[in-house]
Amino acid sequence: MRLGSFELIYAENQSKVLPDEFLTFDASKVNKSDYREIYGFREFAEHQVWCDFDLSGLFSPKFLTKMGINYDQYNDFIGSNRGFDVYLFHPFVRELSVANHFLELAELEHSGITDSLSLVWADIFDQKLPLIDAQNDANLCCHCNFFLGSRRFWEDYSKFILDFVSLLESDKGCSLREPTPYTLTTTDDRFLPMGVFTFERSLSHFLASRKSKFKVVNYSSITESWSQPETFPGEAAFVEDLLQAVSVSQEERTRVVREQLVKSYYFRRMAGVLSCE
Repeated sequence: MRLGSFELIYAENQSKVLPDEFLTFDASKVNKSDYREIYGFREFAEHQVWCDFDLSGLFSPKFLTKMGINYDQYNDFIGSNRGFDVYLFHPFVRELSVANHFLELAELEHSGITDSLSLVWADIFDQKLPLIDAQNDANLCCHCNFFLGSRRFWEDYSKFILDFVSLLESDKGCSLREPTPYTLTTTDDRFLPMGVFTFERSLSHFLASRKSKFKVVNYSSITESWSQPETFPGEAAFVEDLLQAVSVSQEERTRVVREQLVKSYYFRRMAGVLSCE
């Protein structure tokens, strides 16, 4: 099996971070800094780099650090789960445990992201945005562009990427170019275009709309020995306490209580991020 794991170089003077087993894909000449990875993905799709590999993916330099794994763990996971079209790596599983739907927390940080995704689906597919249940559809959840795909997957998803960028640059996509707060960050990038976060969360919805077409496996769903990194100090214990607070009786599992749960997690996570700066 020929594996095409690429580290995306999207900025000039960016040094390679991932291990030597990762090839480099230099998109620094075409990438637009405000849009992070989007134009790198467009280059990857447009030039059909994925054609030369059985599985390929375009990863940010933070991939292994965010996941808390090394290359051997990454490679072993792929080798132990052959025959899938898409291999997802989602580092934020605790988010899913407190939310009912995939976009609940995203809406707190990027108000209007559901509308932005709905715009994308209406324009590109002439369909309603498929809804994703955070627990029941956890296998499809990933919003960091941490994934490997087969050639048959990339052939389909590449068309979506090219259509997404066309929409982003068009008059109809002006809302995708609007800045949105990036509060859960330890960098100076407090605002980024809505399109950045919309693109990151598009993959899961794309897979949800094609459940019968592609076989998907998610590292965070099946790797029992994986110890996910904390996104803020004490996150694991905090989430455990939150979940215990609403598990006393079935009556307490109301929509209002779940919304309070999500907000409690979000504001604690935001406070934890800010305290690290």
